[in-house]
Amino acid sequence: MAIKIFTDSASGISLRTLKEFNIEVVELTIIWEGTLEQEIDCPADDLSIFYERLGREVATTSHPEPARFVSAFKSWLDADPINEIVCITISKEFSRTYFSAINAAEEIDPLGERITIIDSGSVAMGEGWQVIAAAKCVIAGNSRAEITKLVNSNRSQAIVLFKSTDLTALARGGRIPDVIVALQRKTSLVPIVGMTEGKRPHLVGFSLSNGQSFTKIANKASSYYGEQKRIRAGIIFTDRQNEAERMLTAISKKFTIVESVIQQPPRVVGVHTGPSGVTGICIFPA
Repeated sequence: MAIKIFTDSASGISLRTLKEFNIEVVELTIIWEGTLEQEIDCPADDLSIFYERLGREVATTSHPEPARFVSAFKSWLDADPINEIVCITISKEFSRTYFSAINAAEEIDPLGERITIIDSGSVAMGEGWQVIAAAKCVIAGNSRAEITKLVNSNRSQAIVLFKSTDLTALARGGRIPDVIVALQRKTSLVPIVGMTEGKRPHLVGFSLSNGQSFTKIANKASSYYGEQKRIRAGIIFTDRQNEAERMLTAISKKFTIVESVIQQPPRVVGVHTGPSGVTGICIFPA
């Protein structure tokens, strides 16, 4: 039996890590002024050009059609009759990618004998850490059922929290109420947005200033985790890497960080967070 882990391009996993763990990615699509452009066109490790462009142009995203998952899945399953798949997707509250994967699995494996689809309930490295954990289970020799049980038992603890100086992009996509954007523009408050417990993006609080927001995010993350203090942390930023370092320092005071990465959000996520002013965390139990 050989198990392969699949995910989508919203997971934010670096190319190096994808290759290291033999993880396959099905890409979401970026749409620039009516021109389709897939995530794979810009490596996950080099996003500076994308964010510069996003500052000038408006973009939207589209989930992969089921046919793309069918093609990817069949390539692996047809290679050997004992091959199996675990596919972990971006939250169904953020994208319809999960449903495309489900439709594909039902088409080629209607009895669920070889494919498992899991909704991560998260995005960026909140999704990515789950994918990497599953890939490590493959290396350890765990079965598909064991991998599924592990991911499902921990996915509610995948937490994404970030502050933003401009929520316009999130509001444009219907992911944050317009009233929050209006309040932000009329005050100096810094909104903090979360994706927790599988919920769609939602306002979790305000910080009185940008400088205080890092501690506010760290405290909020700590309140979710209780006694669990060992984590894997993804620090995300759009255009202010110095703020990412401040975020890492703040979260380090609340947790023991076993593994960490600092990166810009994957492109399909950046389209919805906007090109600037975003700094935050994606954490998962170690």
